[in-house]
Amino acid sequence: MPHQGFVFPELLAAPEERPGCCPWCQRVGMGRHRGYRRAVVDLKVAQVEVVQYQCEGCGKSVTVNPPGLGWRCRQSQRTKAISVVLWALGLSYRNVERVMKGLGMAISDVGVLKNVRAMGKAELAAHEGGGGGLLGGSGVAVVEGEGEGDAGLVGGLFEVDGGVEAAAEQDDGRHSFYSE
Repeated sequence: MPHQGFVFPELLAAPEERPGCCPWCQRVGMGRHRGYRRAVVDLKVAQVEVVQYQCEGCGKSVTVNPPGLGWRCRQSQRTKAISVVLWALGLSYRNVERVMKGLGMAISDVGVLKNVRAMGKAELAAHEGGGGGLLGGSGVAVVEGEGEGDAGLVGGLFEVDGGVEAAAEQDDGRHSFYSE
């Protein structure tokens, strides 16, 4: 049986490059305006540097986060991916919260739920669009029903030995598992 690994996203402590041009006026030439350090929830990096660049033409500024940290996010992409993988392995949201706290990455069970839903939507979009996504398009896919009786449903799809295994959890905590 081939062993399949998962590579977690990296987080750099500072941005690697400045913007090529101003997103508003398209003028080339963004000068460093200011930088500040910000605490993040990550396994390896405790603080990152966020840099603002100012356009020399129109005067508007652009904030650049380091790779691995989303806009206005406290959790790194690695932290989010670890929480989703723990959930996918069968831990409840509350137990994922406890494991993450033990690893020094304190996030709430609601934060884990939000991570699962967000990554699931990204994977579903990547799968439908033929793209790679964070998990290669064959990882977690979340479906939240919009019809009557479907609200609060979270599901996952995983490729297992050439087949597809699916799991669904309703908001009342019941689990149902099936495979095709």
